[in-house]
Amino acid sequence: STSFPPTFLGLYYATKADLVEPAQKKAWLEKSLEVLLKAQEISRTLEKEYDDRQRAHGSLMVRAANPQLYLNLANTYMNLGDYRDAVDALRYGKGVDPRTLESYDGLNLAYSAMGNLPMAVVTMEEKALVDHFQPETLGAIRDLYQNMPDGSCAFVEHGGKWQLNLQGC
Repeated sequence: STSFPPTFLGLYYATKADLVEPAQKKAWLEKSLEVLLKAQEISRTLEKEYDDRQRAHGSLMVRAANPQLYLNLANTYMNLGDYRDAVDALRYGKGVDPRTLESYDGLNLAYSAMGNLPMAVVTMEEKALVDHFQPETLGAIRDLYQNMPDGSCAFVEHGGKWQLNLQGC
């Protein structure tokens, strides 16, 4: 995909932002965002052309987008404190390839940062379906439920085992 070079350049700029003095960090993140938005524009144009060609032949099998682009874009948005745009990028990237587990983790972080724990839980439950209920994912779900406000659904411990408390649902 032609969006790969700018995708990696955007990642380079975001990485550079982690290595510079705090006063310079935002400038590097903004540079990363600029390049990644250009990569997104290229990717969406190519994706549309590819989809149009597939439809002309009677099929639409694979999306032509680059999921790594959307992970990088979301990471930059989150580092800039823009969690809503991060969610949009991650949701699009998850749609490109639902097997990209990092999309679910990023959505969990973004929703949690916005205080939307119910959506964070739903996202991690989706991930559990994709990753075949890995212990790390189930632990993250348990932790999210434990942080839910009183009166909401939550896991509780009984006799050393975790159970879902449905009283507040």
